Amino acid sequence: IIMNRHEEPVIDLGKAIDLDPSNYRAFELRGAAYLALGYTRESKRDLETSITLFNEGSEWLPNSWKVRNLLAEKYIESGEPSVALSIIEQSLGIAQSPEAFYLQGLAYRDLSALNDSLYAIQEGLALGMEKNDSRDALSLLIDLHAGFGRAVPISVYLNIQDSSPV
Repeated sequence: IIMNRHEEPVIDLGKAIDLDPSNYRAFELRGAAYLALGYTRESKRDLETSITLFNEGSEWLPNSWKVRNLLAEKYIESGEPSVALSIIEQSLGIAQSPEAFYLQGLAYRDLSALNDSLYAIQEGLALGMEKNDSRDALSLLIDLHAGFGRAVPISVYLNIQDSSPV
């Protein structure tokens, strides 16, 4: 029997889940593998389980903006930007991190709130993102500006080059 390249990880991750049913990452990865195979119901189930497990674990660190950002990212990836926004607001209440603003921009983009998305991305860039994150943010900014039919201001490009760590 020849297996599809995504079937083997589904089996291996199933074994990992059997060994540790609280491993949110194994559910997340298996969900991605299911999605690649076209099994959307199984994918959604595993991604929802991953979020639930991660959310339960995040209760142990109630003041961690990093944990909240990770949880928000999971909700964005699973197509629930509204839920992600409420978690991002909690994160921003703890610390004004560039990552939280970037995630906020992604969530607003997914909700078609382009002005809010632009603002959030620009706030994240102004706070100084890591070089790879700033490239992703700049790419999103370019896409958002294109959606409005306007060019990206040169100051955005200069901000990326001047404020990003090497």
